[in-house]
Amino acid sequence: MKALIVSVVCVLAIFASAVFGLFVYERYYSQKYRNTQVNISLEKLKTDWGNPDKIIDFRDSGKTIFYYTPLSEYVFNVDEKGMITFKYRD
Repeated sequence: MKALIVSVVCVLAIFASAVFGLFVYERYYSQKYRNTQVNISLEKLKTDWGNPDKIIDFRDSGKTIFYYTPLSEYVFNVDEKGMITFKYRD
């Protein structure tokens, strides 16, 4: 019986640590998103955020760049000159 209680406590502790870690991770990227200016270059965005998870390239109007976290999606639109024109978080 004592081993069962210890096992349950360990599982709950691991679960609580995972939830706390996810909270810290999402908060980090949320803060990074808030601090990202709209009129920066694509190179500066890649320096700050790293390589994007997905890029959609349009023929006439530039690109849309996606960064994903477990709970959020961050989207940046890039014009033909390589400047960020719009950002969105979902």
